[in-house]
Amino acid sequence: MQKIISFLFFSLFLQFSFAQTSKTYLVIFKDKNNSSFSVSQPSKFLSEKSIARRQKQNITIKERDIPVNPNYTSLVKETGVEVKNQSKWLNAITISTNDETKLSSIKKLSFVKSITLTADPASSKINITKFDVSNVQSTPNSLPTEKSVLNYGPSFFQADQINIDCMHDMGFMGQGMTIAVLDAGFYKADSLPAFDSLRMNNQLLGCRDIVIGDTLVFEDFPHGMNVLSCMVGNLPGQLVGTATKAKYWLLRTEDADTEFLVEEDNWVAGAEFADSVGADILNTSLGYTKFDDNNMNHAYAGMDGNTYRISVATDLAVSKGIFAVSSAGNSGASSWYYIGAPADADSA
Repeated sequence: MQKIISFLFFSLFLQFSFAQTSKTYLVIFKDKNNSSFSVSQPSKFLSEKSIARRQKQNITIKERDIPVNPNYTSLVKETGVEVKNQSKWLNAITISTNDETKLSSIKKLSFVKSITLTADPASSKINITKFDVSNVQSTPNSLPTEKSVLNYGPSFFQADQINIDCMHDMGFMGQGMTIAVLDAGFYKADSLPAFDSLRMNNQLLGCRDIVIGDTLVFEDFPHGMNVLSCMVGNLPGQLVGTATKAKYWLLRTEDADTEFLVEEDNWVAGAEFADSVGADILNTSLGYTKFDDNNMNHAYAGMDGNTYRISVATDLAVSKGIFAVSSAGNSGASSWYYIGAPADADSA
């Protein structure tokens, strides 16, 4: 047993070491020529709900909706790199490798437009507390007079602040809506009592970890769980969320330990997945400005909604009939006191 454990530990160490030394790149293709997909057969790459959402809003299915040409992806993969994610909206794939000679082989492929570095572990600044909570205030000792039929408890402050309690009184609790939450992880949302209703009423449609490539999101960072609780948390007298009857997809796109451009590309992949399964709303309580690699930093001059990929993709999501909600950020008291991407997107 000791030998088995030692071997497993050594194997995990090798995997971890490889992951830490592999750089990540975004490979953008020139076209989608000779693809096996077609706008005339959208059911091959979009769900019935996604197609219905477009039809309801008179939105035409375009070439941008077609997945990346799988033949292009296969040819890139044959060079020996790992393909992490892909984006039909950007017509690109995310790859990982620690062998730059393989990049030379990829650049020679006739359909490759560009290759951009999106993560370099060597410049990582491990930081699991990068989510700013310095301005978060505790619940006041006294509650205002509740006007709603629901027993909000302390969460009445958030409901009253945006007048959602009036909507609740009229019966609007999010029913019939599908919300995709893109965040850094949903720690213990599969067991915490606040999410009992989410689980028991089959309102959780599924989970995806875009960062790792699996469906496990409940062992990761708690920020997404905190955000989710504001929407679907349901503990009468303590917490009543804003959309307790909506259905949810939980998508981990953010790596809380580091900050690299690849996380924006993860978000784009997550948004595209949400679109394909028919999400009505994207909730993004994330923002990007500065990165572990200073060469990747965003500039205020680029906060025009049309420069950075995550912002461009947010507008694209809205053009597909999705309502995109983005946090402005908690940076008013910091050296960067502006909003970040994707909050600068004009359709967010």
